[in-house]
Amino acid sequence: MFLLGLMVALIIAYLLGNYSIFFNTISELGSLSHTPYPIIINATFMISPFFLSFFFLKLFNTVRHHARDHKHMNNLSIFGFSLFCLMNFAFIFVGIFNVDISIIIHTICTIFVFVPLIFGEIIMGVIILIKKIFHPYYPILMIFGHISVSMFYFVTQAPVLEWIVFFVLMLWGVPLSIILVRRDIETKV
Repeated sequence: MFLLGLMVALIIAYLLGNYSIFFNTISELGSLSHTPYPIIINATFMISPFFLSFFFLKLFNTVRHHARDHKHMNNLSIFGFSLFCLMNFAFIFVGIFNVDISIIIHTICTIFVFVPLIFGEIIMGVIILIKKIFHPYYPILMIFGHISVSMFYFVTQAPVLEWIVFFVLMLWGVPLSIILVRRDIETKV
């Protein structure tokens, strides 16, 4: 859902607005300054968390199942899932308080999206790596991909790095969601 809304908003902003991934953040797709239809990305921000909830819950259940024998890993998986829930909740408010309504509230909401997401990824990634739940590619990307890109983003605030943070998330999130759905289908057959 998020990818579809983002792609539609991006194409419209490129064709009809004043937008560049090199000079504008993803949030600026929700501004009348850059696109004639900011409602597309703002609605996407508000609706996507409901769909992401299924992914995070499925990931949590899978990780927790493998970590159930270890009290600390089990507790960490619960904490990681809680961070994903906080991120999801804040994501809704990113769309409600878009950059045109209040840049300050919007920025606070985006911080509550990115920080829990990054720490949730690190926690889940470490458990996945230790317990060998998925191919090592995924947890390594979850742990080191966002840490490295996010450090550069928070220091430089270059909008293109926000896009790279998003693509790093897609590099592990989309394949893992497919794997989780396939596993679910296989267990039902």
